Amino acid sequence: MLSREPQRLDVGPEDARRTYWLTPPALHARTQWRKAILANGGKRHGRVGMLDIMAEGVKALMDGEPAEIVDALVAKIGRAREATAAWFKALNDGQPSEETGALFRASEEAMHELQTIEEEAVSHWPPYAAALADEATYWQTAGIEGARLFLTAWEGLKGAPKLKRNRLGVHDESLAAIPEGDHAQIGLFLDRLTRVTEPERKNSNSLPATSSGSETSLKLNGVMSGPSPSLGSSPSEGLSAN
Repeated sequence: MLSREPQRLDVGPEDARRTYWLTPPALHARTQWRKAILANGGKRHGRVGMLDIMAEGVKALMDGEPAEIVDALVAKIGRAREATAAWFKALNDGQPSEETGALFRASEEAMHELQTIEEEAVSHWPPYAAALADEATYWQTAGIEGARLFLTAWEGLKGAPKLKRNRLGVHDESLAAIPEGDHAQIGLFLDRLTRVTEPERKNSNSLPATSSGSETSLKLNGVMSGPSPSLGSSPSEGLSAN
């Protein structure tokens, strides 16, 4: 049986450390948490899902262009998808760090090859831009709702009022006292707590704020760098299969 003892999360530099104590979500509490996230607009696509949306955008934006060009672009996205899926599978299967590291590097290299396509999708394919916004805000929403349900104590929040609770959990006034950037850390930490084994929990007082699940929040926009071309009057301008 998993321990229900609150777990410690430290956030911020040593001279401005904030500490949160969070109860590991039990089975039914996890469902309640996920429902609360969805009810407040939280939505995840994941890196593989984002690549699928990108591919749909290429097909739509380049409708009427030569099939060989479109196919080449979609194939490039497909290679990045396969590399990313292989990396996540290795993580989930608990493969050695050397293997997962190599797969991670292969995924990143494939993603960098999508720089121009990704930038065009952000600018000209609304479903992709909307999905990117979902990815950018998911863990913050998850952290707010997670803190509401599972936060039991805090330390180091200068000027914060006493932690208040009501029948729904931690009061909004207390949630608002948590620095905005900490909410995402809380969400990631709680996600980790829903997956960690009891031996792992006993071996660490402060679990890393990462997820061992299929995907964390891996935002595509900003992974690549470089100038953003303009499509101009034609959806194929700026996009190439090279």
